[in-house]
Amino acid sequence: MKNFNDVKACYTIRDAWHDLNLAGEPKKSCRCPWREDRNPSFSIHNEGRRFKDFSTDESGDVADFVASATGWSVKDSLAWCRERACINFESGFSPIPKRQEPRRELVIPPSDPGENSDWLAVAKLRGIHPYAVEVASKLGILVFGKVCGYPSWILNEPGKIAEARRMDGEVFPPMGTLGKRKAHTLAGSRKDWPLGTKMIENPAADIFLVEGGPDWLAAIHFLVVRKRKGLIPVAMMGRANRISPEALAFFEGRRVRIYPHDDPDEGGLEAARRWAGQLREVGSKVDAFTFDGLIREDGKPVNDLNDAVLIHHEDKLKLEGLLP
Repeated sequence: MKNFNDVKACYTIRDAWHDLNLAGEPKKSCRCPWREDRNPSFSIHNEGRRFKDFSTDESGDVADFVASATGWSVKDSLAWCRERACINFESGFSPIPKRQEPRRELVIPPSDPGENSDWLAVAKLRGIHPYAVEVASKLGILVFGKVCGYPSWILNEPGKIAEARRMDGEVFPPMGTLGKRKAHTLAGSRKDWPLGTKMIENPAADIFLVEGGPDWLAAIHFLVVRKRKGLIPVAMMGRANRISPEALAFFEGRRVRIYPHDDPDEGGLEAARRWAGQLREVGSKVDAFTFDGLIREDGKPVNDLNDAVLIHHEDKLKLEGLLP
């Protein structure tokens, strides 16, 4: 790969957004990551290959995006993108992003493992077996505490990533530059770090990789109800993020099954393809399970692993091959 088209084909604005540690989440309607933007006026589109700032009328491709985010020239931004895309570049150019600040320490608010009433409440919210919630709590990955003033359940990997959701099932209200959100990522989190790596001890165990906290709990649910051992559920807490190179070492040489979200914009499938590519580079044996065509008891389509818990009885046989 020698030209810019090759770079754009394998390195998107979503990738650059993550690698520059920019705030927020890159999507079709979001806030500009390098200026004050109280109302979303920024867009990542064309499968993550173009951006548009509707407030300033600025737009462009991934090199233009990096140039705007860092203050570099487009030429230097392209060189940086080429390196990040693992394209040979003789100059060895590797600048430090000017807008990148030292990562804050991840601090979990006062919390505890919860008790039976807490486990039952989360089980009811997500439609999963209460014992699955208890297992998550006993693993130390699920804790309970107040976040943004609201009683919340928190999934965390100590020192790496923590994400909270409200116990009443409502969204967190706008706060500062943050808009309404179902899940609140705690400051200092690394969204490129997979939740659950602390469980990876058995070198022979297979891994199933899901997207988001609810799907991670659903993974525990299926292990519990099917009485399966030797499988480790791991979750990426956001489809826009690549797996940290440091974390990839946990997956080296293992069998990994990915459960992509069946999103209308195909963002979940794009993320799964990106993760699969990274995993294969470290020798993982990767496959995927699709929810295409499956229906829930309420008649809605099954879009992810948590939805699969609520699958219509006529489709349950189609989940026989769900686990590796």
